[in-house]
Order: sequence, then structure tokens, then C-alpha cells
Amino acid sequence: YIDEDQFVTWIWKLPQDAVKSILDFPIIPQDVIAASKDQPSSSVKVAAPQETSAVTGAQLFRIASEMSAQKRDWKLLANHLGFLEKDSHAFEGRHSEVNQQILEMLQVWQRKEGPLTEASALQSALQASGNTDISNEVFQLSF
Repeated sequence: YIDEDQFVTWIWKLPQDAVKSILDFPIIPQDVIAASKDQPSSSVKVAAPQETSAVTGAQLFRIASEMSAQKRDWKLLANHLGFLEKDSHAFEGRHSEVNQQILEMLQVWQRKEGPLTEASALQSALQASGNTDISNEVFQLSF
């Protein structure tokens, strides 16, 4: 038995081309992809991250508030921002309220990235973790 942190540490030690070749596989079968091309496009659109301005504290607070209010899986976002399971447990240990756990995670991420962290990095992580609606709302993206 190994935990998540041990697994991630092991993966990071492998050559990147080996990891990429292992993880580069289609999730959706080709016949489903082909069939979807014949269907009319969905009305749900995802805005591409285009914002190049720095992330503000107000935006971090709003993301934390929205994710908490909507009971979103903030740990998935944390994973997309480079945090491990033990990091999430640390945030939970320091704060009893979920919005404070999320806010601290976002603030720690911003400090690691630097004061001029581009909004596009956070937008991408939000979208990858299933929070496109929050990303679009907070960063006022339109399409």
C-alpha cells in the first residue's frame, strides 16, 4: 500500500516522456467522438482562458465563497493547482469553515506563484476541476 503522496513522488521521478506516453490515451472512444461530430453542437460553451491580468485578493475571496456556497469539490481544484492530499488536510486542520480552507489554499498558491500570478492559470485550473461557471463569473468572461 502506498498513499497519494508516495505515488506522486514516484511519478515525478520517472522520465517525463515515459509518463506522458503512459497517460496519453483517449478517454472517450473514437466512435463516440465521431458520432458527436454529426450531432448539433451543445449550447454550453466554455470560454478559453484569455485573461492576462494578475489575480486579485477579491477574486480569490469570491472563488472561495462561491465554491463553498455551492458545495464544490475544492480539493480537486487544489490538485489542479499542484497541492497534494496532505496539503488539503493541513488547510482543513487550520480552519473549520470550508470557505476559509479554500481561501487559504488559493492564497498559498498565489504566494507560491508570485504577486503577479496571471488569472489565466487559475481560470484553467477552475475549468479543469469542473468550475467553469465560477471561473466565467469571477473573471467576467463572455463568449
